[in-house]
Amino acid sequence: MANLPSNNTITTTGSYDIPRLIPGREYLLTLRTSGTASAFLSFDDGPSGSFSAVQAGAMLGANPSEARVVAPSGTLRINVTSTTTPIRVNLVPVL
Repeated sequence: MANLPSNNTITTTGSYDIPRLIPGREYLLTLRTSGTASAFLSFDDGPSGSFSAVQAGAMLGANPSEARVVAPSGTLRINVTSTTTPIRVNLVPVL
């Protein structure tokens, strides 16, 4: 696993962490690709170091995949299981 790259673009399969989220805060996550990709989301469970899946799904075509998530902890993990083109990640707090 690695932290999400600074350019917010995922180019290969694997697990990418977005740390330092505010627990209890709602976020809008958008994943966008021009090809096909599949990914699921999980949050860390605290000091045990394990992660629990919060949303599974596939991203297809140029349509963005969006999820509104409330952070139960400080780290969100994007688990990319397949991708044919880079995935652009955007995460913003909901006001």
